Amino acid sequence: MFPKDSATRRRLLRTFLILLALPQVLIGVWALIDPSGWYTTFPGGGKEWLTLFGSYDEHLARDVGASFLAIGVFLLLAAAWLDRRLVLAAGAAYLTYQLPHFIYHLTADDVMTTGDQITNGILLGLGVFTGFALFELSRPARSAPAQEASDDAPGRLRSRPRGLYARYARWYTRRNYGGEMTPIDAYLHHKPLLFGYSAFETAVERVHRVDDRFKYLGEMKAAGMAGCEWCMDFGSKLSLEKGVTEQQLLDLPRYRESDAYDEVEKLVVELAEGMTSTPAHVPEELIDRLKEHFDDAQLVELTNAIAIENLRARFNHALGFEVQGFSEGAVCVRPEARPGAGEPQQPAAAS
Repeated sequence: MFPKDSATRRRLLRTFLILLALPQVLIGVWALIDPSGWYTTFPGGGKEWLTLFGSYDEHLARDVGASFLAIGVFLLLAAAWLDRRLVLAAGAAYLTYQLPHFIYHLTADDVMTTGDQITNGILLGLGVFTGFALFELSRPARSAPAQEASDDAPGRLRSRPRGLYARYARWYTRRNYGGEMTPIDAYLHHKPLLFGYSAFETAVERVHRVDDRFKYLGEMKAAGMAGCEWCMDFGSKLSLEKGVTEQQLLDLPRYRESDAYDEVEKLVVELAEGMTSTPAHVPEELIDRLKEHFDDAQLVELTNAIAIENLRARFNHALGFEVQGFSEGAVCVRPEARPGAGEPQQPAAAS
């Protein structure tokens, strides 16, 4: 997210510190020199925000001004010296004030006009973001060659990302999915991709026009055909939780002859088989039969679920992510035999 070059990071760090310091210093000096004028005219330009929140108190106004000025001076000293411990201390002091201040205004700004609420919220939010950015920028820059291979590096990658955001991401997956997830470790190497991918996955996870059971049947068929061991391990656990039966997981390679599937379920698995084959082959007749059971929005949701599983499976398979034990002690999807390199896949034969 931030540049890796040490000199560029230092310049950006100094810029952020100064941007945070100047408003603190200006507001602090104003409130100390003219507390009454500051209170009745802040932030200026014809706005009178402070009078909306209570009556004037000179003592309180001067104390607030002194606090602003102290924080601003602290930030300026950190900008001048760029000592890492001083930067961290200044950032912590700033956030100790700014974060509760931001949270308060999220719930108390209804006394302001809508436009002023939006303006104030954006400015305070940017201040909080910039304060947290100080911690990331103050870390020593590491270029790619400096990243050494580690024993716990995910799959075929050389290193395992560290840092505050990485710890949060792993905590989140442990809390929501029962364990750390190797693909997330991989995406932590490229945070812009991780943010976009996470937003997409969140949207996919929260739509339910189609029964989750159908979507997981299609996804597990795709995972088995692509040969993604990680996907089969993790996906089997979720599939069983969503109502897919153990027999259905076992019979995916021979779903056409299996009594574990009804007519609609077989159509869904056939769609996944056609989408995951190389080259993909989804005949019009299959879509027509699916339309007898799903409306257009449902068909889009179902197809999207299978398509994103192909993305997951091929990404994870290429990077060599192995099983993590999510399905330990339970039935798990089996990989399906694949033709030799360069040969197009055909619909799976009964085993």
